[in-house]
Amino acid sequence: MITANAQSGNYTQAFALFQKLHVHGVLPNQIALVATLNSCLADHQVRSVHECAREIHCEHEKIVATALLNAYGKCGDLESAGAIFRGMEERDLISWTALITGYAQFGHSRQALDLYREMLMDGVSPSRITFLSLLSACTKLGSLREASLVHDHIRQSGNQQGLSIQNGVVCMYHRCGSVENAKLVFDAMPRRDVISWTSMIAAYAQSGSCDDAIRLYRRMELEGEKPNKVTFLAAMEACAKSLAPEEEAEALHRCVIESGLETDVVVATALVNMYGKSARTLGRAQEIFDGVEKRDNVVWNALIAAYAQHGCRDRALDLLEQMQRQSFESDSIVRNALMNMYGKCGCAEDALRLFEASPRLQNVISWNTVIAVHAQNGEHQRSMVLFHRMQLAGVPADRATLLTVLYACTNPAALRTGRIVRELATQRGYHHEVKFQTALVLMHAKCETLDAAVEVFESMHHRDTPSWNAMVAAYGYHACSLNGRWKESFKLLQQMQVDGAVPDTVTLVTVLSACAAGSAIAKGRAVHRFAAENGLMSDVAVANGVVDFYGKCGCLLEARAVLDKMAKLDEVTWNSLLAGYAQHGYGVETLEAFTEMQHRGYSANRITFMSVLHACSHVGLVAEGCKYFSSMIGDYGFQPIEEHCGCMIDLLGRAGHLSEAKMLLARMPFKPNLIAWMSLLGSCKVHGNLELGRDAALKVLEFDPENAAAHMLLSEIVT
Repeated sequence: MITANAQSGNYTQAFALFQKLHVHGVLPNQIALVATLNSCLADHQVRSVHECAREIHCEHEKIVATALLNAYGKCGDLESAGAIFRGMEERDLISWTALITGYAQFGHSRQALDLYREMLMDGVSPSRITFLSLLSACTKLGSLREASLVHDHIRQSGNQQGLSIQNGVVCMYHRCGSVENAKLVFDAMPRRDVISWTSMIAAYAQSGSCDDAIRLYRRMELEGEKPNKVTFLAAMEACAKSLAPEEEAEALHRCVIESGLETDVVVATALVNMYGKSARTLGRAQEIFDGVEKRDNVVWNALIAAYAQHGCRDRALDLLEQMQRQSFESDSIVRNALMNMYGKCGCAEDALRLFEASPRLQNVISWNTVIAVHAQNGEHQRSMVLFHRMQLAGVPADRATLLTVLYACTNPAALRTGRIVRELATQRGYHHEVKFQTALVLMHAKCETLDAAVEVFESMHHRDTPSWNAMVAAYGYHACSLNGRWKESFKLLQQMQVDGAVPDTVTLVTVLSACAAGSAIAKGRAVHRFAAENGLMSDVAVANGVVDFYGKCGCLLEARAVLDKMAKLDEVTWNSLLAGYAQHGYGVETLEAFTEMQHRGYSANRITFMSVLHACSHVGLVAEGCKYFSSMIGDYGFQPIEEHCGCMIDLLGRAGHLSEAKMLLARMPFKPNLIAWMSLLGSCKVHGNLELGRDAALKVLEFDPENAAAHMLLSEIVT
């Protein structure tokens, strides 16, 4: 009866019959013990049968020991399974495979592979079942080396023709990061089923080869293989990652509807993710979500993340509130998406508040997100503070963390942090990676010296386009203080082309900046020609760099000509032209260009007003300067910074309005700097205001007691 129930799958009934035998003092035979062990669903049941086997002195019998080993293994009690195995006098293929399977099933992949090697040394040849368990172990372990060894053994054993084995090998290579090997096995398969196709589609999708995944899905349909739920999920992931055309997504959606899976919440979530990746199809994502009757956390999070990703702040926050009212919880993906959204909106403080409010969801990705948000918004010091907090919290930094922090090291005060990151990267073996070496070039250029950056660059065994661009940028950072070494950036531009690297926008803009710093008009014009000949002038950043170069070098007709030819302009374009005019004393032209900029619908910013006020100062347009200064504060809502106030003090001082200049100094929302007091002192000298000049000179000497100019000007005023 026990055996019959066990064989028919009535495991609960089989175990109940065994217990009745035990209660009535009837000793089961070995067949009944084995049948009962095969029916055990929990380790306490296995231990009960094991105790009975001890009582009748048959626990070491091969058939019973093997059944015990298998039962303990299935229940996850691998310690007991191992003890049974080691106590067996004779081990055969079944016992070896049972323990290997137990290890593989419960995630002990390394032990499974070690036991497999021990089995081979014991002279036991693996079976198809053994190999399936080993494939599972390699898949979970993710070791390509182990995967290749097991695959070689499968080929040598002649077991490679089974469909389940071939599917397992495809899946194993996919999980071990070798899509190429997975494809070789897939292409060689004489017959494929839905699992084969799905495994290969998923391999492409998850490795980033999304176009290949979509093509393979179409081929699967053409060959008449019907996709299942997992196939659709993999194909939709590929569509989402590749931002495939809307028609592709719609065609896939129609297939999902035809299969009757649209109402499945997991499939619906994948549809929301797929449509949510494009701003144009956010409405379709909302429609899918609205059609889901039984929503779970995941589908809510998918929709909120989609809106957040596209900067739809109000809608994302409204959905988050609705979700919480319905007792669902947002996950770390949503929180990270919201933090990214805040970052794009320039609201780093809001991102930090959200991060602080979710301590339970703080993992390495959320730490990376909040650090990156602050770095992207120019709050580099806060990024580094957060990095040190992350270390104190015991969260290990990964590649993304270290790269982000390196790029946030932008001044000499950050050198210590940069060195800490470099040491961590070295400890983890990242320091030879081109990305890290490129980031180190920039870090040393910004925080230390150009020579330190050159040392890192020259130590690189392999250089790609970004690394060349980083070295060019390094020269750009030091262009004003290199005493002629700025020419190196132009030489690098030539060398990188010889090396086969393609200059990008950053390279050209940096070289143009260096040429401007060195007043190298001929070389700057050569860069302009290169950009024009290679179709790069359509890039607004490059065109802006050319306008800025000509403006700084005083070639204002050429700067204006480039601006007039640009198909697309922005505020930076106009600011570059205005700065050029203002820098070279073309005050009227500056104000005319500013008026034109406004009439053409471009918004002024703080940099714009610096040029406008500078122009008014040089031309002596006091009334206009005061009007623009008031407009900046009242109409545009910009609080003045030191440069704005400096321009106004210079303007008022040049015109002899010294009392007004001093009043502005007193009312500034920050402490006046040395330049402001020097400006006022110079004006006092010109206009002979002894009393105010003395006050200004004393303020200058507070900043710099050895300031020769201040002593001289003070002496001249007194005498």
